[in-house]
Amino acid sequence: MKYEIINYDEKLPIKIFVAKLNNYPPHWHDEIEIVKVLEGKIKVSISESVCFLEKGEMAIIKHKEIHQIQSLENESLLQIIQINYKFMETHFPHLSRISFENNLLNISKDINLNVASNLKQLINEMINYLSVRNQGYEFHVISAIYKVFGSIISNVPYTISTEDELEKNNITFNRMKKIIEYIEQNYMNEININTLAEILHLNKYYIAHFFKKHTGLSLGQYITNLRMNKATELLIKNEDSITNIILSCGFKNIKYFYKVFREVYKCSPLEYKNNRQERSNKKVHESEVYQGYIYYTNKFQQILGKNEFVPQDPERSNKYISSEKEIRNIYVDFNDVKGKHNKYASLCVGGGRAGEVLRKDYDNQLDIISKECGFKYLKVHGIFHDELGVCSINSEGKLIYNWQYIDKVYDNILEKGMKPFVELSFMPLALASGDKTCFWWKANVTPPKDYNHWYHLVNSFVKHLEERYGRGEIITWYFEVWNEPNHGGFFSGDMQEYFKLYDYTAKAVKDVYSGYRVGGPASAGNCWIDEIIEHCSSTGTPLDFITTHHYGINGFYDEYGECTIYLDNKDTVVNGAKGVKERVMKSSMPNLEIHYTEWSSSCNPRDPIHDSYIEAPYILHSIKNFQGVVDSMSYWSFTDIFEEGGPPPTPFHGGFGLINTQSLKKAAYFAYKFIHELGEYELNNEDVASWVCKNENEVQALFWDLTIDKQGDVDNRKYFNKDMPPADISPVALEIKGIPKGWYQLELYRIGYEINDVYTEYIKMGSPDNLSCQQVEELCNKNSGKPFLVQEVNIDSNGKFAYHVDMRENDVCFIKLKKI
Repeated sequence: MKYEIINYDEKLPIKIFVAKLNNYPPHWHDEIEIVKVLEGKIKVSISESVCFLEKGEMAIIKHKEIHQIQSLENESLLQIIQINYKFMETHFPHLSRISFENNLLNISKDINLNVASNLKQLINEMINYLSVRNQGYEFHVISAIYKVFGSIISNVPYTISTEDELEKNNITFNRMKKIIEYIEQNYMNEININTLAEILHLNKYYIAHFFKKHTGLSLGQYITNLRMNKATELLIKNEDSITNIILSCGFKNIKYFYKVFREVYKCSPLEYKNNRQERSNKKVHESEVYQGYIYYTNKFQQILGKNEFVPQDPERSNKYISSEKEIRNIYVDFNDVKGKHNKYASLCVGGGRAGEVLRKDYDNQLDIISKECGFKYLKVHGIFHDELGVCSINSEGKLIYNWQYIDKVYDNILEKGMKPFVELSFMPLALASGDKTCFWWKANVTPPKDYNHWYHLVNSFVKHLEERYGRGEIITWYFEVWNEPNHGGFFSGDMQEYFKLYDYTAKAVKDVYSGYRVGGPASAGNCWIDEIIEHCSSTGTPLDFITTHHYGINGFYDEYGECTIYLDNKDTVVNGAKGVKERVMKSSMPNLEIHYTEWSSSCNPRDPIHDSYIEAPYILHSIKNFQGVVDSMSYWSFTDIFEEGGPPPTPFHGGFGLINTQSLKKAAYFAYKFIHELGEYELNNEDVASWVCKNENEVQALFWDLTIDKQGDVDNRKYFNKDMPPADISPVALEIKGIPKGWYQLELYRIGYEINDVYTEYIKMGSPDNLSCQQVEELCNKNSGKPFLVQEVNIDSNGKFAYHVDMRENDVCFIKLKKI
């Protein structure tokens, strides 16, 4: 028996889901629970009270009632409604002290049919409102909850316990809890009832009687059932031998285990372990049950019909799904492979300045994005900035180098399984020709006063890297010269001055080893591409790749974001990249790699579009259309731990990051996570706003809508800095044929308005300047990226999978179908 924690995803005191089970062992929770049988027959036990339910019948279970549910057939399908009793007790103070007649209420039989029918109708109404979510649905749900309890209290006999009786019940409950906890902690060993008696200060014979009275099971029966559940779980998940599994679960007699196992599962442990499909039709394991009773659906759609979010009442569905809307079809063939899926989008990501890599919170977030988003390279500013203490000149005019902090920066990156995309900038004060700086952290943007000193710095730096990490490692890195030298705020020289800087830098790198890769111009807005190619062609200066930057806005800005800007056409960055590709192909160096070492919807570090859920489909649309055009697109940046304009002023301030300073994941983060989880092979697909990919035993479909409204002359910081509910659009009908026959686990993930949309939740929280720990936890839990739906699907011999998903503007959906 375990205490079951119920998590509420909504600001509502109710959770509704579907459970498919064989046997759910004794447990309790703080919620009032209504159980309705959808398929099969079950036995519900509370102490010595027993209720048998068939299809269509319901039972109600009080909070903190220790109860057990057993299917009387192979497997039963249940609808579970759990209601927070504390919410109801606010209006009915004696609720926790109520005892219904016989302790357990069979709603279907103990009250008249009209009342039972009314209760079922009210429950269906709650599900409809929770599914459709029209404006004000919360009030309808709360109203239906009140009506349910009003009907029960008005029609069902009950008594109210006295304070003495309540205290006695609490003593009983706590005693049972201690017994169960002891068994849970010691089931793998011999259970010593004498030790248990000492813990409880009770006679051991009384304990045995007490346990049987309140669970309906003897101690021996309960311990055997628990051990059997644990062993069954390990047969699936553990590759250890069957004998070792049996012994590890506390069974001393292996023959006895085989006998009991065959009686329960009608097969041997080996057959059970090897037959996945047979297991799926047998017992649902305890560990799975505790993860939400299995088949838990946040939005409850499986109760109502085949299509997601389609209620049975057509009048309620008119606003959400119109019959006039044209269905968007995505048809693919599992065996029609386009080729290997291009993972260029995960090659590189940006991350502020080098000094920030040394921060613990930055390091933690870097670990997250490397694991969950799969980025291979990290590009940061300011590896030569004076905060790292890289370069100084002694009294004799000699250059002195200190690589200790740089080593820590690169060690941190490499420890994450990533590599540096090295931006060679900015100018150390000891070498600078002037005092012009940019950013809050004062990056010097002037050319060197002595180019030979600059050459010596870069050359010594690369030699040190080779000595520390080895040539085989450094040959995989990229060396990019400077940052946006065509932008007056980031380089005080002109184009010819930059070419001089590039020449000295490239030579310094190549003089260490000619195989090391160096490139540029790292320009803003796709500029100086033709010019640097022409320059390097004419001078013989090495140029291994092109780098540039582009953002999807119109308007003038400075490094602090002071400007008026507007989101441009959704293809602004895409069209810019295609233009660069065309120019390179027509140049004297047509095979150069093209790397966008910065890109995003906006170059303003205070633009709320970065926080908005709309950023997610914007990313996906762009990356889909960059495919085959560029070699990498480095999103700027992965974190809001970013201080170009100074320390972040509020938790959500329009920062560039995929993750904010409190490590809350924005909608944009999940776009990259889904991209990373797409399989190795891409399937041919005519839909322009989707990918369908596969691995050996899994197929994934990622699809989205990008709708950018005309914002007129409203600045981004005002237009996106508000609650932005979307309109409904055409649903998507996904059909995949040719899938191998078998059982699959379907997982549906979503991004959109109020779904993994931490910014909207923050706005509705009142946009506080500072978040409490409780608020951070609340925002994290509501936007965790967990599956929107999990269920099992049987693909029969026709190999066809068809699924219907309703869509709103700027929704993102990700479907995984994994063979089990």
